[in-house]
Amino acid sequence: MRDPNVSTMPTQSIMSGNNNSNQNQNVKSKNKSIGGYKIIESLGIGLTGKVYLAEKDGYAYALKKFNIIKDFSSEKQDQIQYLFEREIEFVQKLNNRNIIKYFSYDRENSFLIMEYMKGINK
Repeated sequence: MRDPNVSTMPTQSIMSGNNNSNQNQNVKSKNKSIGGYKIIESLGIGLTGKVYLAEKDGYAYALKKFNIIKDFSSEKQDQIQYLFEREIEFVQKLNNRNIIKYFSYDRENSFLIMEYMKGINK
C-alpha cells in the first residue's frame, strides 16, 4: 500500500550505497526478499522486528519488518500489530528535512519502507 500524500521518489541509488565487504554476513539467504524488496543486509534489530537495507529498482531503502509471528500468543501478536499501526500513523505525519523520509507500508507483510541513509556503526 502506498500513501498518496507521501513522496515515493527514492533518494539514494544502491549502486552508490554500501560497499562494505561484510555486506551480506547478517542475511541468511542472499536471495531473500520481502514484498518485492531484495534484502541486502541486516541493519539492526529491536523489540518488534528488524531493519534491513533493501533494494528495489536500483534504489536503496530501509525496510522495517515487524515480527508478527504465528507462534506468539494472540495477545503478543495483537500488541505488535498495534505498534505497527501506530508507527504507520506516526510516520505519515512526519515532514522535516532532518528526519528520515517515509515512503510506504505493507500491512499484509507488516513492513515500512523508509529512506536509507548510510551512517556509522559504533
